[in-house]
Amino acid sequence: MASILHYALAQGYAAYTSTLVEAWRLSIHGLSKPLLDALGRNHDTLELSPDEDYTHDAIAAFGILEAKRHRQRGVSIAMFMGLFKYYRQSYLDLLDQGAFSPEEKNWAANYLHRFFDRIELGLCSEWTTSSDAERMTELQTASRLMTNEKNKYLTLFESISQPVILLDADGILDRINQAAARWLQIADNRFYSIDFIDAVNASLQGKRYDAIFPWLRGFLENLDENRTVVTEHRSIPLNHQQLEIEVLCSAMCDVSRKFNGYVLVLFDRTHEYKLISELQNMHVQLLQASKLESIGQLAAGIAHEINTPSQFVNSNIGFLEEAFSQLQTSLSALIAAAETGNVSPEMLRSALEDADWPYLEAEIPVALQQSREGMARVTSIVQAMKEFTHPGNTEFEQVDINHLIELTATVARNEWKCCAELILDLDPDLPVITGLANEIGQVLLNLLVNAAHTITEKLNRNRDADPCRITITTGVRDASVIISIADTGCGIPEQIRTKVFDPFFTTKTVGQGTGQGLAIAYDVVTRKHKGSLDFGTVLGEGTTFTIRLPIEKQRGLDREKALFL
Repeated sequence: MASILHYALAQGYAAYTSTLVEAWRLSIHGLSKPLLDALGRNHDTLELSPDEDYTHDAIAAFGILEAKRHRQRGVSIAMFMGLFKYYRQSYLDLLDQGAFSPEEKNWAANYLHRFFDRIELGLCSEWTTSSDAERMTELQTASRLMTNEKNKYLTLFESISQPVILLDADGILDRINQAAARWLQIADNRFYSIDFIDAVNASLQGKRYDAIFPWLRGFLENLDENRTVVTEHRSIPLNHQQLEIEVLCSAMCDVSRKFNGYVLVLFDRTHEYKLISELQNMHVQLLQASKLESIGQLAAGIAHEINTPSQFVNSNIGFLEEAFSQLQTSLSALIAAAETGNVSPEMLRSALEDADWPYLEAEIPVALQQSREGMARVTSIVQAMKEFTHPGNTEFEQVDINHLIELTATVARNEWKCCAELILDLDPDLPVITGLANEIGQVLLNLLVNAAHTITEKLNRNRDADPCRITITTGVRDASVIISIADTGCGIPEQIRTKVFDPFFTTKTVGQGTGQGLAIAYDVVTRKHKGSLDFGTVLGEGTTFTIRLPIEKQRGLDREKALFL
């Protein structure tokens, strides 16, 4: 097929032949079938005889049929016979490429020549014996069929509800359908060929697509070297409104090169994008609600975390007040004595003993250090809460995963400190990733709290259980950051392992969980960050959740985020 198409293009026959590859394939199929049939009937020879009636020859029948078809299309016998010679040459070319002996090749070449001779004899016989009246009838019938076929596809073109724009090879507007004409606000009952110079189309004559639609500027240049189908989104002002448009562009499938050009199909996605925007806002609200729910559940523990250092700060302040009072009394006595000039070493020693100075000298620095540490603890908790509850950036940014883990551990400390030892094995050389810090933090909190809850459940069942641990590790593998959160809790029963990421699925009692935590975590990791969230579990021994987050933002993520599907 490629060989014949090459000859047709090189010798100029493609201007009168089919534009589609499939038509050429069917042509080869139609020609090869009688050849195979002939080989099955008569393998030895197809030599010609002066007494043969080629109108009844099975091989010549193919030529007779093709003669009628091409004559109806207005093709001359010379034009058809010329192209048919190259059909013969293509089969001989194929024979030359085969691994045959000289004897086999000579026999096969002779067989092919006689096969094509018979077809040509049948074709010439049909072409030369038909009368002018028969030919006129054929042409009239063919003309009606071709007109009906043209009208069928013109009706189809005009009936497409999406705007369709046909461009030539240089991007010049060639034809538009009625839907596209409405976009240009020139819709009426005419056919929208740009060939007609009239009041409607004169303004479009000879114009490139980007001169008529400036928002499509550079679109054709985005096609790859094979000029295959490409789809792009454009946000445009049109007809006094802002529209969200999907543009599909495809090069015309014309192997004959008669109709080189492009097809543009426009899809108005404005309504869908508005719905997507609303869904995106709802998702943001849901995420924030989930975070507030988590904070609400952690509030009592956080208050306790703040209360403990606050209490010993308060106790130390009381101690310092008492110490100051004692020192003030002793200093006042010393000042009075100094004013009369009666200060002696014995009096100074007595004053310090009354104030219990050796004790105060040892304990006041300790009290100050404890108070400083307590306030630092309170400050770190408040800062962690402030950072964690902040709505965060909705755009992708540089995220320090190790810092997020430490922040989450601080916020959730009261959840895990009474039931497990928390081990942070964080890679000090972990690179920052491009992501949504606020949402990744929520994922880490959900997994850490779940780990603490499953360990608490295990301890409630067996107080003599082995020491419980939650281990969080980070590392790098295959251009991704890997986060592992392992617990020594109950493990996940086999019958619910396929449901853990389902929305609203929970094994917790009413009031302890909504079943949204893992569902949100899975959505954030897999859809928004194009990563993965998996787990491994052993019943009675624990569960390990593994998060994989690409270090760099993957291509196509903006579109995915915009569609929010």
